[in-house]
Amino acid sequence: MARPRSSRAARAPARRSRAGGRLVRGDITCPVRIFQGEADLDVKVPATTDFLQRLIPHARIEIVAGFGHVCTNGPNEWTVARIVDAVAGMPRLDGAPPRAELAR
Repeated sequence: MARPRSSRAARAPARRSRAGGRLVRGDITCPVRIFQGEADLDVKVPATTDFLQRLIPHARIEIVAGFGHVCTNGPNEWTVARIVDAVAGMPRLDGAPPRAELAR
């Protein structure tokens, strides 16, 4: 059985990328934070990070030293601190300032 769509999703018009299904520069407008493992053998550094930076110019990309593809499974304290930092700095949908209580 199909899951019901939220009322917001039901009202939103379907949108395809300008490139016929592929992402192009400007398609992603929300805040983006990318963590890339320095020792990633699956996704090459710096080729992939350079490509992503061109595709999503406002993205913040952080190279994680000593880790591979699943770099956010690494040191938990480090991962949690980076994620909390990213979320605390994101603009709120209601226009209010970021939540200071999330910042460390």
